[in-house]
Amino acid sequence: MNQKQRDKAPSQLDNADYRAFFHDLGRAGRRYTEAQKGYAVILADRHGVQATSRILGLNRRTLQRWFHEWETKAERYPPWMTNWAKRKRQGSQQSLQRSLILLTELIKKKRQESNSTP
Repeated sequence: MNQKQRDKAPSQLDNADYRAFFHDLGRAGRRYTEAQKGYAVILADRHGVQATSRILGLNRRTLQRWFHEWETKAERYPPWMTNWAKRKRQGSQQSLQRSLILLTELIKKKRQESNSTP
């Protein structure tokens, strides 16, 4: 392993492993094998279509076409993503509310200081 590979994040190395395995399932040529298609569909079920297209270096529409061939529903994002986004949105709204409260308290304090000073 060279220095460049060591500097990569673990997820990038994992993605390279996924991509290498995907290419090892096929043969040289222009068409993907059924094994490659099946592997991509399984990976997309776990990670979502967008992430899988990025991991394997495939066009998103190609993956969606394979889902259609396999008569499977193509999810754009993994199942956990919607709950994560909802929690993140709620957290950012709460932090915004806290910031507004602190800001209004600071403004009140400054006004009181300016009114009390002769």
